[in-house]
Amino acid sequence: LDQTTLDIIMDLFHTHIHEIQLQDAQPLWDSIINHINEERQKTPHEKRNRYSLTGELSYHSEDNLVALDTDWSKQLRSLCYKATYDFAQFTQTPILKEDEVFINCWSMTMGRGAYSIQHSHPGAIYSGVFWLQVPEDMPKDQGQFVVVDPRQGARLSMYHPEGFDVAPTPSHGLVFNSWVEHLVQPHFCDGERISISWNVVF
Repeated sequence: LDQTTLDIIMDLFHTHIHEIQLQDAQPLWDSIINHINEERQKTPHEKRNRYSLTGELSYHSEDNLVALDTDWSKQLRSLCYKATYDFAQFTQTPILKEDEVFINCWSMTMGRGAYSIQHSHPGAIYSGVFWLQVPEDMPKDQGQFVVVDPRQGARLSMYHPEGFDVAPTPSHGLVFNSWVEHLVQPHFCDGERISISWNVVF
């Protein structure tokens, strides 16, 4: 039989991760960090809501950071929405207007040895993270945000890495579909990593 070769490659199963680098965000980060530290002082360690976060030198805030009656909270909500909107536009996926979506947002503070186990954000549509603070002396191979390869079969192959590592830097952010599994590795130097994460639902 004659065989016709089609010079076509089907590029299937995309996983889009949107990277962002903010400029002049430090005043907003300072306001958020002040709030986080105040709330942390009020909450006994054994009563903190931990979710995926592990480590004695860690803190997980409430998920209401964009719902507070402060200027910085309103600014943060608009920032999270804008980052999510840009991701949706690029991936040509649905997104409603800002006043038509629900956003919950929380912070994670990680000291020496703290980490976040592999997880996703079920029930949400889009998720994201911004890093507010990173220890200056943290080695590049520590504290990585790891995007796990969603293809389980590929993770078992010796020719494919299990995930993609992102080194956290201040004002750097990521947006992704909420089903994407991810984890955060520990660091072992002094100082704290502080990040905020969010979900968008509609």
